[in-house]
Amino acid sequence: MTFYEVINFGKAAKVTQAARRSRILNKELTHTSRVQGRLLMDQEKTPKGEPLPPWLSRQERPADNLLDEAKVCKREKLIQCINYCHFQGKPLFVFLRHRSYEEGILLNAYPSPCAGEELVCRWERSLESHELDDYSISCLIVTFRDAIIIVDAEPLEATAQSLTVRLGEGYHLSRRQGQRFSSLGVGAEFTRDALLTKGDLVDFSARSFQVRVKMEDSSPLRLLNPEENVSLRLFARKKLVFSGECRLVRQSKDHLADYLVFSPLQEQIKRFPARNIRTPRKEIKPPPVVQFIHPLTEKKIHREISDISVSGFSLQESPEEETLLPGLIIPQVQIIYGGMIRMKCAAQVIFRRKQGDQIIFGLSILEMDIRDFSALTHLISINTDSHACVSTELDMDELWEFLFDTDFIYPEKYKLLQGSREMLKETYRKVYQDNLELSRHFTYEKNGSIYAHIAMLRAYERTWMIHHYAARPLENRLTGFIVLKALLIFLNGFYRLPSAKMDYVMTYYRPHNRIIKRLFGGFAEHVKDLRACSQDLFSYLLLTKREGEGALPPWTVRESTAGDLKKLEHFYDNISGGLLLDALSLRKANGKSSSLEADYREAGLLRRCLVHTLCKSGKPIAFLILDHAEPGINLSELLNCVKVIVLEPDQLPWDVLSGVIDEFSSGYPLPKLPVMIYPAMYAELAGLPAGKNYQLWVLNTAYGEPFLDYLERKFRLKLG
Repeated sequence: MTFYEVINFGKAAKVTQAARRSRILNKELTHTSRVQGRLLMDQEKTPKGEPLPPWLSRQERPADNLLDEAKVCKREKLIQCINYCHFQGKPLFVFLRHRSYEEGILLNAYPSPCAGEELVCRWERSLESHELDDYSISCLIVTFRDAIIIVDAEPLEATAQSLTVRLGEGYHLSRRQGQRFSSLGVGAEFTRDALLTKGDLVDFSARSFQVRVKMEDSSPLRLLNPEENVSLRLFARKKLVFSGECRLVRQSKDHLADYLVFSPLQEQIKRFPARNIRTPRKEIKPPPVVQFIHPLTEKKIHREISDISVSGFSLQESPEEETLLPGLIIPQVQIIYGGMIRMKCAAQVIFRRKQGDQIIFGLSILEMDIRDFSALTHLISINTDSHACVSTELDMDELWEFLFDTDFIYPEKYKLLQGSREMLKETYRKVYQDNLELSRHFTYEKNGSIYAHIAMLRAYERTWMIHHYAARPLENRLTGFIVLKALLIFLNGFYRLPSAKMDYVMTYYRPHNRIIKRLFGGFAEHVKDLRACSQDLFSYLLLTKREGEGALPPWTVRESTAGDLKKLEHFYDNISGGLLLDALSLRKANGKSSSLEADYREAGLLRRCLVHTLCKSGKPIAFLILDHAEPGINLSELLNCVKVIVLEPDQLPWDVLSGVIDEFSSGYPLPKLPVMIYPAMYAELAGLPAGKNYQLWVLNTAYGEPFLDYLERKFRLKLG
């Protein structure tokens, strides 16, 4: 507790003790009301070794109702508190009153070890410049935890360096409701009608802020209308930690500064759009706790979590300890479970609500890395169903057995992959056991066996791909829907976070897969908005590698230019109008990802995407998207293939296109090269044998709420 809190602590208490104590404490504590913040600030600014300026405060009137059931503090307890201050290197406070005027000063003094009535204290700074003879020692103020002890002190010796007193009675003050907290180093600025005024936050409570504006910066205050609201912003360590509308409730000044008290107007803020589907909140037993440094006081706060979801959590505070307020941003929060699991995030207080004799605060998670977010989702999932797991370390033998048993790795697919099986095992070890930030997986497990699995992979710069969806029966449980639900709950919280890099979610599915078609394709048909959700059909074939001659005149291949990509956009927007180019990051100036390749490289994996233009006599006819990835990272090799977008199907012979594709085949360590062609009708026009088709489904995550709402209603997947 700082001495500023000490002063405020005592000021609002009520009288219940003898009149003599009331009068003494009244004189000792209440006269500092105007200069509290300035004294602290000037202490901070005074260079080490220089005398502390004796800032004096004028007593305007005694405070009424000073003590609230103040209790006598036993001598043994008082000595223990003083020795604790010595052990921690913390000061106590000495209150000095001018002998002739209603003025006083409060100074820091460091106690020596105490064992009896006498106590020796060392002044924090030399007092040689002060006229100590003009002051009398009124009392000592000792802080312990969040309470204070007022101590009668008979001065025995006072010098410029030290003070010796005989300890008298000590009185323990109970806390008051709505206490104020001092603040140091927090900048404040407020605006009204485009007029900006800057100052410092002096103190705050749950219901108000006191801002100090230096006299030289106070000229805009003359135009401040108390009847109009202002927008107040607070900055700690140069980071915004509060922004909100406030009302000016009080204004005062002295010869150095103006002091303004603002009251925030909102009990609830809207950080994100309102949701029809809230992420499920769980009351976990034993409850997790949060730990953070309060951005306005720099004090460590510990609170139990009442309930928690993947998007936020709620806390309880008593009115006496209330330190939070709607709009407050807490840059670093630790969510701790069982004393071992620690998840870091940034959070903001969204609402304040009174419930009985407690205050409930709701906090929204603003940022969290994928590892901690996965741990949080896993914690919530296992408290719903102990078999539902989110990105836990899998037994790789069990995973391979599951993928073969469910026929996810069918003979044709295995034939494509078998030559790289050792490399494939190492890739999956990294993906499933190294907790990479590029992938997540969701499983349903019992006794070590996997019964359902679905995974996500960051496939493009701002796009995640859902893949590897498979399940097998377990009793009467719909295990496939359970892992799908876990993935959707994860997505519902994760896509909002800046670290997610998730503007789009995509998946490929075969049109004959009725369940997946209903899940994903059904929403595309339901929403009827191609900028929200779209589908594009690709034909798929495996191209046998050969030594062709590549492009021959008049055919040429070049890296795509910005002008080429503009033509691609014009073609696609007219033939489809969907999200394919957005998801594949092809609307950028050069069509290349900026950080994706580096992120995969840091994880020890390959990921690269290049775009080339196939031209006839200089005119773009088709685009080749050269996707490179670690073999088998997607078991259908849909990220390790050549994608072709044909602008003019009737002008592109297959032998020309296949020859050009073969030019790039050496960059793919596969016996046969997967090729995907859009539009799918090109395969028929080119006379190719009938093969597979894949739908590329893309969701704009800004429309994630309607998608989840659709799944809830259509499939009874209760997500909220």
